[in-house]
Amino acid sequence: KSTGTSPETERAMRRGGSTPRCWCCLMAVAMAQAFEAHGGSLSRHTPRRHKSLLASSPQDCSDDVDVDAVMWDDLEWRLARARLEERHRRSWTQRLRRYLSYDDASLWAQRMGIGSTADDWQRWVDLGEDWSTYVPRSPDLHYEKTGDWVSWQHFLCGDAAAPESPDVLSQQYFEDLDYAARFVPWDLRGRPQPRVCHTFAEWHSKVDLLDVGCGAGDNANWLAGRGHRVVGIDISAGAISTAIERRESTFRRDIRAAGGSADFLVASALSLDSSPVRGRARAINGFPVVLDSGLLHCFSNKDQCRYVAQLTSLVRTGGRLYIGCFSNENPEPWLNPRRISRDRLSELFDKDAGWRIVETSRTWWQR
Repeated sequence: KSTGTSPETERAMRRGGSTPRCWCCLMAVAMAQAFEAHGGSLSRHTPRRHKSLLASSPQDCSDDVDVDAVMWDDLEWRLARARLEERHRRSWTQRLRRYLSYDDASLWAQRMGIGSTADDWQRWVDLGEDWSTYVPRSPDLHYEKTGDWVSWQHFLCGDAAAPESPDVLSQQYFEDLDYAARFVPWDLRGRPQPRVCHTFAEWHSKVDLLDVGCGAGDNANWLAGRGHRVVGIDISAGAISTAIERRESTFRRDIRAAGGSADFLVASALSLDSSPVRGRARAINGFPVVLDSGLLHCFSNKDQCRYVAQLTSLVRTGGRLYIGCFSNENPEPWLNPRRISRDRLSELFDKDAGWRIVETSRTWWQR
């Protein structure tokens, strides 16, 4: 496409050799070569219409304006703008993902049983795990930059002194999640889980409800919009901040019309006994309904027992707990998130623990 440059400048652009990386580099090469071709001064064959297009103010359009100076000033401005845009693009993409530390990522990879070599890792990545939020697709390149990389053998298998691999990701990972960066894989960004909507759609009575591990609050806010009085807790301060923001924007009208409410607190589901939720439960003689939408499978076996024991004391006699968790019936190689079997659920919620399982069913959980 013609840019209105002189024939000499266009020839200089064609002589540039390999294609520069971006338009600003191409322009710089062309201008520099044209400058040399004309003995140190730019060609004055540039059409006068370029003077008004490149001028930064009406005063620059006067007849005594040096066209060469205007073009060079414009080139410097375009180069500076391109540098700023590129710097902003890099800073944005760099914060889109927050990976596990090397030690946590290594333990996670060991649990997956991927193998011991780079080829083993690549075969696993080719199966679809390159979209993992937790571990980079090229861990050797990523952790070399942080100075933590040891070797593929160490990353995938650990060493003889390494402890047994944990079943789950560290709670610190979930605590540090940045919902504002819009990359949390289970965040539906203002939409509740379809299964939650289906379960509560026929409820006509309005109840006090606890949403444990509420995330960005889409389920809690939707339930409040149905007239329920909801308390949502999550370990991530970023998640709670996002939940409050969406309550005041996306769901505010529905909540007010239905007479519901949604309160959000930063609290760990493993420390319910010492959280403010304990006082809320005592004031209403225990929650009649509790929702766990994708939290239980985030804990180790030991922490699952601890979580259920503390949760039991927050639910009133005859109350109901709705749990959505990933099933062990999911096919390989999708081993993450952690899977839970029906037998495991029966162990956690048996009569000795004060529970009776009413129903277990298969369902799709949207991500």
